Amino acid sequence: MLQFFSKLLYIIRGHRKGLTLLVSLFFLLSFMESVSVALIGPFTAIATDPAFISRTPIFHFIYQQLGFDSTSQFLLIFGLCIISIFYLKIFIAFNVTRYVFAYGFKFQ
Repeated sequence: MLQFFSKLLYIIRGHRKGLTLLVSLFFLLSFMESVSVALIGPFTAIATDPAFISRTPIFHFIYQQLGFDSTSQFLLIFGLCIISIFYLKIFIAFNVTRYVFAYGFKFQ
């Protein structure tokens, strides 16, 4: 394993900054993936049982602070936020993939 990493570092010796950025982007993408998947459960819980908002402190706090009139309005905005997060994740994934290809083509 160490021999593999030493060979890898030998090949990319002038481009280590790019590798650090690449690893950081992969971590960002993984985090975005986790957040987007984690929001589906609460959205489903609110859609099936609107009283879930008042039973969950964080959702109840957001509901009150943003001044929603109905739970369906809250559900709509929450759904739009989830869709926005998915689109942001797709945009980041596209750009990370583009960067991976550009980084890989440097070594051809």
